[in-house]
Amino acid sequence: MGSIGTDIVLPGNPEQTIRLDNNPQTFDISVYNIVTFNRIIAGITKLMSDYTTQLSAYSYLFELYTKYDDENERYDTHTKNEFTDILKNERNTFYQDQGIDSLHYYYYWLLVVYIITVIVFLVSIFVFPSDWSIMNKMLVLLVLIMLPLGSSYIMAVIIRLLYGAYNLLPKNAYLGA
Repeated sequence: MGSIGTDIVLPGNPEQTIRLDNNPQTFDISVYNIVTFNRIIAGITKLMSDYTTQLSAYSYLFELYTKYDDENERYDTHTKNEFTDILKNERNTFYQDQGIDSLHYYYYWLLVVYIITVIVFLVSIFVFPSDWSIMNKMLVLLVLIMLPLGSSYIMAVIIRLLYGAYNLLPKNAYLGA
C-alpha cells in the first residue's frame, strides 16, 4: 500500500478519514497522493479568493440595487402625488374658469339691463308727465348712475346682515319631538 504521510479526519456524520501518501503510484482508493491533494488545495485557495472578491462585489451590487429600488419607490410615490396634484389643480382651474365665464355672462346681461333702465328713465323724465319735481327726477337719475359704484358696498352690508341673522339662530338644537 505504500507509506502513509498523514491522516486527515473530515467533519461530518459519520466521520471519514483520508490518508495522504507521497507515492504518486499508489492506486489504493482510500489513499490519496499528497501532491495531488496540495494541487487541489491550491486551486481551492485561488477559487476561494476569487469567490470572496465576487461575494464582496455581489454584496455591493445587492446593496446598490436595494438603495436604487428604495429611491425609485420614493420617486414613484412623489411623482404620483405630484401628478395627482397637477390633475386636481387642472380640474380646479377648469371649474374656476367656467365659474368666471358664467359670472362674466351674467355681468354682461345685468349691465345691458342697467343701461336700458337708465336710458328708459332718462327718456321718461322728458316724455311722460309726473307729479315729481325735476329736482327729484334728477336725484333719482344721479342715484341710478352712481349705483354701480356703490353696489359692492351695499352687497357687503346685506351679506353681513344675513350672517348676523344666521348667527342668532341656535346651534345644534334638537328639533324633534
